[in-house]
Amino acid sequence: DVSMAAYFIKEESMSFSEYLQHLDSNKQSFVLVQKNMLQTISDYRKTRYDIITLPIQSIIDSNAEYIDLLLFMSMLDCNDIPQDLLRLYKGETMIRDFIHHLKRFSLITIKSDQAFNKDRYVKFSIHRNTKTIIYNYIADKVKIKQRVLDNILNVIHNYIDQELERHNLPKIYALIPHIEELVQNNKVSELAKAELYKKLGLCYFYSSLYTKAKGAFEKDLPTYIKQYGEDHIQTARLSAQLGVIYRNIGNFEKAKMMLQDANLIYKNHYSLDNIEYAAVRVYLGNVYCHLGLYDKVRDILIPAVNVYKKQFGSSNIQTAWANSYLGIFFSDIGQYFKAKDILKQSLA
Repeated sequence: DVSMAAYFIKEESMSFSEYLQHLDSNKQSFVLVQKNMLQTISDYRKTRYDIITLPIQSIIDSNAEYIDLLLFMSMLDCNDIPQDLLRLYKGETMIRDFIHHLKRFSLITIKSDQAFNKDRYVKFSIHRNTKTIIYNYIADKVKIKQRVLDNILNVIHNYIDQELERHNLPKIYALIPHIEELVQNNKVSELAKAELYKKLGLCYFYSSLYTKAKGAFEKDLPTYIKQYGEDHIQTARLSAQLGVIYRNIGNFEKAKMMLQDANLIYKNHYSLDNIEYAAVRVYLGNVYCHLGLYDKVRDILIPAVNVYKKQFGSSNIQTAWANSYLGIFFSDIGQYFKAKDILKQSLA
């Protein structure tokens, strides 16, 4: 009875008080109307399930490897699925044939993003209910193998890393709904979700969604501490990233705490010449600068910038990034000519 009422109210866009009035005025006829509606909905859903699963089985029969692709596709968000992500998994030829089958059965719609034509960045979308039916069909009829799931997650991580490395901001932003969908999947383990939340936080960060990035990293940190321990380098990396987020939203005290914790762990694992360790010290130096702790800035920032110069040379873009913070420091302490020279070097 509760289910019947809920369906009827939703389908008829009726208020609860209106529903009660109809129920009181003509109980028997009103209940009959509800039952007929529920039967129609149930029949429609059974028919829709058959309409979707019959072509899906046909696609699987044509090539058993399409099972993995159907699973992959159905684990992502239903909108704007990038074909190049699937190509990274199974290659150009197979994906072309797979997409052909999906189009033949009218399961997807395709659009090409003009901004990425040089990258052959073609996306396709699938109805959310269709995607759900495909996922459940694969899970129930074929079963989801852990090996396949691990391979899918590895491909996704590699794709995200590739776009983060390229600083491809439109693609990074477009990945966010897909990662958000993946972290809700109950087949993904706690540790695998932690890795995805980390990548999600980075995508939020690169997209300047700092509050969301903070939420993702804060949610992730306890899992990292539980899995790796408080003094592990993986925990330090996440702490450093969270510290940078706190800095970006203006919470400099929290940023200092997180970056100091990360700095100490890096100190115990790496030499002073390690570039990753140097990056943490650059960020920490900048936070000290915001807090007016200038003596600490000088001690930590200048040696870190020198690591960049040693590793990459004075004209490298990464050295320029580190050097810019040094210029800001000298500007803050009133050494404007020195700040000007350093910032000019960063722009050169």
